[in-house]
Amino acid sequence: MIRLLIQSGNRSLLGVLSLTLGEEYEVCVEADKEKVKQALGKRETDVLILDLVDSGLTLVGALNYISELQTYKTTYSGDDG
Repeated sequence: MIRLLIQSGNRSLLGVLSLTLGEEYEVCVEADKEKVKQALGKRETDVLILDLVDSGLTLVGALNYISELQTYKTTYSGDDG
């Protein structure tokens, strides 16, 4: 199962994406930045999607936040074949 975390205040994304993606994905929507950071720190998510439109951040604020999130250790594994 792939754990998908969406940082957004738009709770309707949960239902739409859960139905669209199916049972192979566990979808969670969270608006709180600190809870998102905690999930990243605890490795509770495989994929993070940021809803920058809904965030209310300026461009500089969004870039700073993305830079902050990049401090969390991430890995990529995939099949290039």
